[in-house]
Amino acid sequence: MKRKRVNRILKAFAFGSIIYASNTSGRLSGILEITESKVIDKVVSGEFRGLSPAFIVRKWECSICHRDLEECAHEIGVQYGNAKCQAVAKDIEPIEVSIVKTPEDPRCRITDLLLIEEENSKRKYAWYGFEVNAEIDRLKSIQSALENKLIPEEAAFHFSEFFSNNLVGNTFYP
Repeated sequence: MKRKRVNRILKAFAFGSIIYASNTSGRLSGILEITESKVIDKVVSGEFRGLSPAFIVRKWECSICHRDLEECAHEIGVQYGNAKCQAVAKDIEPIEVSIVKTPEDPRCRITDLLLIEEENSKRKYAWYGFEVNAEIDRLKSIQSALENKLIPEEAAFHFSEFFSNNLVGNTFYP
């Protein structure tokens, strides 16, 4: 009798940007470990790709004079020369990130999903690449996975090569 092949997801990691101040260009990127298979399926299908962060902002800075927002004379939303005054979040402490269907800020989303599977005691890697702002964002996610020892160097090279030719899609290693 043949032994049945068993695929088992060992770990799943989502990569994405979490915008910490929606009216600025500042952003916080992160890696989220997903432990529930139903959530993984919903991310792959596209049902859930939004990110909803919770954080504490200890200081707000003026985008015009770069001083503490409470100590400057500028008003948020007012145009000063060529620049509009905005509040810039500083000294941020992330608390948690939830995966949601529709994020409040559409820039807060999962751009990449890494699945680490075990098949007959051998590790396999699957990378799902979703919509990104720029190719460099995807390559940064792959680099982050490598630096955090989530994937071997050969897998990082394979994924980088695949996504240099395809902006979105999925690929597997080995």
